[in-house]
Formats: sequence, structure tokens, C-alpha cells
Amino acid sequence: MTTATERIQTVPEPALLPPITGEGVFSAEEVRQMQEATEGVVSPAVLRDLFTEDELSPVAGGSNRAVVIPDLLRLPADLNAVFRSMFEQLQTGGFLVCRLETSQQRKQRLIRKLPGGIRQVYYLGDYALHRVAPRLFLTRTLYRKLFVSLRAISKAEVIGRLYYAGFSVDTVLEAPDHLVIVARKTSEQYTERRPSSEGPLLRLWRVGRGGRSFCVYKFRTMHPYSEHLQEYLIQTNGLETGGKFRNDFRITTPGKWMRKYWIDEIPMVINLLKGDMKLVGVRPLSAHYLSLYPEEVQQARFQFKPGLLPPYYADMPQNFAEIVESERRYLDAYAKAPLRTDLRYLGRIVYNILWKRARSK
Repeated sequence: MTTATERIQTVPEPALLPPITGEGVFSAEEVRQMQEATEGVVSPAVLRDLFTEDELSPVAGGSNRAVVIPDLLRLPADLNAVFRSMFEQLQTGGFLVCRLETSQQRKQRLIRKLPGGIRQVYYLGDYALHRVAPRLFLTRTLYRKLFVSLRAISKAEVIGRLYYAGFSVDTVLEAPDHLVIVARKTSEQYTERRPSSEGPLLRLWRVGRGGRSFCVYKFRTMHPYSEHLQEYLIQTNGLETGGKFRNDFRITTPGKWMRKYWIDEIPMVINLLKGDMKLVGVRPLSAHYLSLYPEEVQQARFQFKPGLLPPYYADMPQNFAEIVESERRYLDAYAKAPLRTDLRYLGRIVYNILWKRARSK
């Protein structure tokens, strides 16, 4: 008697998957891993029954256990609308499988096929057309008239859009030329979320004084929809030294440089002028990241405005527990002597930045 894995490996490639480029869409190993991740819901038989080359899998409202999208970026529709529709058509616990070429894989494909000397110029043009133009207010409408769908999207953005649509991501399979994402519908009802900004100026919702939410303004250093991935990163990557996410793939290459010199935080001057923040104080956090803090520290944070320059740069803690303790000491001291505490911390922060070369990541 053959095992499930053996049965998958013996299914002929053409029977597994209708061709898009003359080759198989999913490899036998990818099917095996998808079957394992979905406890058999996504199987070779399901792929044959649900899978068509040019359109979405046939679905019926709220009764599907699995939907497969063989080439996500060929769909002539807004991805948020597609994912929201799939959420409504899947039963709770059902799976959405998406296959796509990410922007990084697209870059490698374009560079690989072009001779040296013109590959960089060609790629810069492709980047401006398919990565920048769809995001800018002045060119967004024209782009969508010229191209029926997005041509380039990052791994972080597509996973972020899935979380924005109400899914959680169980498995990500990376091949050299494509990505396969297995997402699960974990709740019956869709929870309405604030729309995500895609332009160069980012508005992030953070928790401030009194537990009230407010918008923090920053220059974009992460891929669009990355703000919805904090839960995913906590579960998959965890935190590194300094309390940042380990292997944070949300940050763009220019973004790493901007963060190193705090260029991304220049727009936060708007928050200072509006009175949402003060110069020195604990950093404003997202609701999800704040939930990792002990309850008493959360309550202490709610008593005061957050700050642009955090006690982190005064104490230079090495892990999350030390960050929490650093903030606790600052908040206790500020409650007793606000002005003296901020002046003392400001001096230590300036010293560490100028003389000890403390930098953000």
C-alpha cells in the first residue's frame, strides 16, 4: 500500500498542473508540502478539480475548503478585492493557495537574461514603471489603465495583503522563480481594518497617551502592507538583540539606509507640532507590539505622551526584556520629575548617538 507522499510523487506532472509557460506550475515536492500544511485538503486531486489556467478556481459561496490561484499577478482585478472575495467564499478553516513571481525574483529573471551594461538601466526602468508608478498618486490611475494587474509585488506585500484580508499565513514555499503561499481562513467574520498607505509618506496607527490611537508620520522604509505582518513575524522570526524583528524582510534596501540615519523619522516632527508626541519619551507602538508588554508597563505608558527620542538610546538595552525594564525606569523617573528626567535622558541620548555611534536598524 502506497503512502500519501508516494502517491503524490507518482502522479505525472501534466496531470498535476495545467501549463502556463510550458512547464509544471507546482512541483511534486511543493504539492507534498502543501498537502502536509493543509492536512490533505490541498491534494493532487483537488488541484486537478479546482485549477484552471486563465481564471480562478470554480467556487460556491462559503462552501469551499480550498481555492488555488495559479498565477496571482495575471488576475485583472485589485488584489485586495480578490482576497476579500476568497475570504467570503471559503469556509472557516479553508485554505487559499497563491502562486506568484515576487519582485525580487522578477529582478533576478530580468538581469539574468540581459547582457552586462544594459541590465541595470533596463531594470531601473522596469522598477520605475512597475514598482513606483502604481504607488504614486499622479501616475496610479494611468498605470491601472495601461496594465490590468500589478506586474511586480514583494513577498512582504502579498503576505501583508492576505493578513489585511483576514487570512493567516501557514506556509511559504520559495523556489528560485516563484513563491507559493498557503493561507488559512481562521475566523468566520471579516474584521474591518484601516486602509494601508502605499505612497512614500507612511501613516501608521500607534497607541498614545490614554490608550488612544493616533497617526505617526514617517517616510516609507517598508514594503506596502508590511504593518499587518507583526503577528506573522513574531510567530515565525521572533525578536533579535535590541527588540527588533529578526530577519525582517519587510524593510526595503533604501529603507535600511534611511533607518540607519533616522531619515525616515523626519516627518514625525508633524506629530511633535500637533502635540501627539514630545521630544523624549517611550516610542509609540502598534497595538499588537504593545500587547507583548507586561500589563503594568502598558498602563504606565498610557499616562504620558510617547516621545521621538526613546530611553532605548540612553540605556542601549540588548533584548526585549531589557527594553521593557529600560522603559519602566524612565516612566517611574518621569512620573516623579518630568523636566529633570527628560533633560538627563536627552544628554545621555545625544552622547550615545554622537560619540558611541548608536544607530537604528
